[in-house]
Amino acid sequence: MSTIVNPAEFSRCFVCGAENPIGLKLDFQYIDDEAVSTIWLDKDFTGYLNVIHGGIVSMLLDEVMAKAILVRNIIAMTVRMTIDFNEPMRPDTKYFLIGRVDKTARNLFYTSGEIKDTTGNVVASGKAVYFRK
Repeated sequence: MSTIVNPAEFSRCFVCGAENPIGLKLDFQYIDDEAVSTIWLDKDFTGYLNVIHGGIVSMLLDEVMAKAILVRNIIAMTVRMTIDFNEPMRPDTKYFLIGRVDKTARNLFYTSGEIKDTTGNVVASGKAVYFRK
């Protein structure tokens, strides 16, 4: 296991930036070829009553998939992303974020990721393509 270190230019990132006063400040590790993190969101991140907003869910998947590339010391930008919302993500509940690189082709990285609850149930999953910056 190794901690994924963010470049200085990410210090204000909403998800992982240590200097963003309203950010989530998530830490990511790299374990068995996957970027991983845990999250616990409160009701301030809901859209519908007792459901975390889909945009937040998408952002978390985008971040964990990008971190699977960043561990290679490569900064890449999202080109395309699809998300499957399997069931609602609830506030005040612990979740695990998992992302991996499935394939590379030239300057493109094809990734996949999941958000799982503590029982291992996949509440959301995604696939994305990133372009090397």
